[in-house]
Amino acid sequence: MSLAWLPNAISILRILLIPPAVAAMVTGAFGIALGLVLAAALSDGVDGWLARHKGWGSALGAVLDPAADKLLMVAAYVTLGTLGSIPAWLAVLVIGRDALIAAGAAWLRWRYGAYRVAARRISKLNTIVQAGYLLLVLAALVPLPVPAVAVAGGTLLVVVTTLGSGLDYLYVFFRMAASGNASKENES
Repeated sequence: MSLAWLPNAISILRILLIPPAVAAMVTGAFGIALGLVLAAALSDGVDGWLARHKGWGSALGAVLDPAADKLLMVAAYVTLGTLGSIPAWLAVLVIGRDALIAAGAAWLRWRYGAYRVAARRISKLNTIVQAGYLLLVLAALVPLPVPAVAVAGGTLLVVVTTLGSGLDYLYVFFRMAASGNASKENES
């Protein structure tokens, strides 16, 4: 019996963890929220490893996996920003970057039809940094002994990687538009 469905099931489980994680944050149950976000982060690595190393990747998984990541990041950053646990401007920056990328992708699709933008290395790093920052902030809210300098450094890393990733995607989108052929973009 094939287990090729497993990465998609893990991605769906990750999406299902979002509402209870948000509810835990809102009610101040930060230990539970930390556990749920940690489980989601670890499951992201597991489903990606299974898809790549077992050959269990799928077209559905190519949509589910990044959607689960984005939904978790948006929900957590909005919630923590609203609660004042992270700077509201940081939540706006993180969500603004995603909105910018979505708008650029929609424009390319409208203008050129089918196109391909490979996952960018800076974007992968940005996802890791954003998830790590969430874990760090939640750990500090538990409260676990997290130095304030670690949270401040994490904030700076999120800003740098978020801006870097957003600018990188803008560069790619403009380059694709200037070439007039959006289908030839490869990872650099």
